[in-house]
Amino acid sequence: MSLEFLVGIMLVYLGITTIFSWEKMHQHDHSGRATYLKSMFVGIVHGLAGSAAMVLLTMSTIDLVWQGAIYIIIFGVGTCVGMLLFTTILSIPFDTSTSSIKVNHSLIRLTGVVSVVFGIYYMYNLGVNDELFRVWFG
Repeated sequence: MSLEFLVGIMLVYLGITTIFSWEKMHQHDHSGRATYLKSMFVGIVHGLAGSAAMVLLTMSTIDLVWQGAIYIIIFGVGTCVGMLLFTTILSIPFDTSTSSIKVNHSLIRLTGVVSVVFGIYYMYNLGVNDELFRVWFG
């Protein structure tokens, strides 16, 4: 649950940076290395919080190594394909709105706000309702 809480923090951070990213767009800031590192960090946190736990749970029920390897390959390919399709579908409104800067920036800011609100809700739910704070602080 602590890793899931980290996902909530990451959602809030990404939302805030997205809300204010329109200022950077005007400055034409093309720091590719930072973007790749940020994407890698998001992937690692996301994987550790959800996918890795799911793989470990399933692997504890498998007796043969080759079955485990096949499961990991199928799970990994399925996860990649699923995320690719999902993000492609989600990107359609952003791609089609590029002709209208105002609509595009509004969509970007709306996405940031949704990310912040959901991140706060997610952290609250884990901390209070699922009692993660009680585990941390006694």
